[in-house]
Amino acid sequence: LARAPGSGCFAGTRKTLIDRISTWFNKNGSQVPQIFWLSGLGGTGKTAVSHTVCEKMHTNGQLGASFFFSRDEADRRRVASVIPTLAYQLASVNSVYRRKLCDVLKAHPDAPSHAQQYQLKELLLDPLKEVPSLPPYLIILDALDECDKERAMEGGDLIPLILRELPNSGLNIKVLITSRPERSIKNMFNARGRGMKIYDTSVLHDMDQSVVKEDIASYLTYHLQRIQVDRNLTPPWPGDQVLNNLVTRAGLFFIFAATIVNFVADTYYSPRAQLQRLLYSGNTELRATYMQVDFLYLQVLRISLEGRVDASELCARFVRIVGAIILLQDPLSISALAHLLAHDEADLEGALSPLHSLLDVPSNHDEPVRIFHPSFRDFLLIQGRC
Repeated sequence: LARAPGSGCFAGTRKTLIDRISTWFNKNGSQVPQIFWLSGLGGTGKTAVSHTVCEKMHTNGQLGASFFFSRDEADRRRVASVIPTLAYQLASVNSVYRRKLCDVLKAHPDAPSHAQQYQLKELLLDPLKEVPSLPPYLIILDALDECDKERAMEGGDLIPLILRELPNSGLNIKVLITSRPERSIKNMFNARGRGMKIYDTSVLHDMDQSVVKEDIASYLTYHLQRIQVDRNLTPPWPGDQVLNNLVTRAGLFFIFAATIVNFVADTYYSPRAQLQRLLYSGNTELRATYMQVDFLYLQVLRISLEGRVDASELCARFVRIVGAIILLQDPLSISALAHLLAHDEADLEGALSPLHSLLDVPSNHDEPVRIFHPSFRDFLLIQGRC
């Protein structure tokens, strides 16, 4: 269940990290942990890494299953969906396991509705143990922080159960988990990790900054050059000085680079003008973790109001429309939003048109409108950031 198909890492980036995950997966022995926890601040590229690892493992026939949590969709934030989904996917890649799982479901048709500890045992661990010569498989759980909480823990008992049961199962199964470094998630891992090495870990925002900057520079160079060619801009554009400025501002946040590209590529405006608007700032110093990401979001919003005498009315409309989009439990289409908010569809689409670098607004009015990245929701909702 991918968050967005085809949204892996840009070619050639994150190579060191992806190689490390591959080495961990392919390494055998009792001292090798079966769980790898990749943590990182929002916008540092965890989901892109998960997508890339998924694609690589799928190509090698080593991907058992994946689940990409998302606050935007009920089925992808509900922990009760996880183990049945993983079982279904594993059954599609291993026919022997599929037969064993069918036997379980015939005997216990209500097994998918059982508590997590019984789901894990009945749907995954026990049937897998009955598969002779089970090949090594990787299971990926991405964006755990976007899963619903149960008893104040993301995913409830899911991660503590995996940390407890998988190392004792004897199965050749490994699990890659990604999340933001939330305190409750840290506590889950730390509680099970005392005294024994049951998981490996990597922290994206603690990686060598020079490597991250090279990756972001590669991403920006490629996409800005494509804009230059597609829009017939006279080279050199944007120039080394501007590119270095953008890389410095991005810091560790790939979402900054992605938002820049989406904003500048907007066909409603001149790329040169768009870039100049974003660069017009007297403050390039990173004084707080999310400052430059927040500043970029703020710039995009301010630019959408430039030269408008009805700015106050547009702000009120933004609060109503975008507020609904980020607060809804499940994303709605333009048609459904218009009905919900008693807005004209054309008017609503017009309100969203300057925000295409922040929101995925389909041309089909019956397809859901989504935010590109959860950090935009955080920017709007966390006091002191917007």
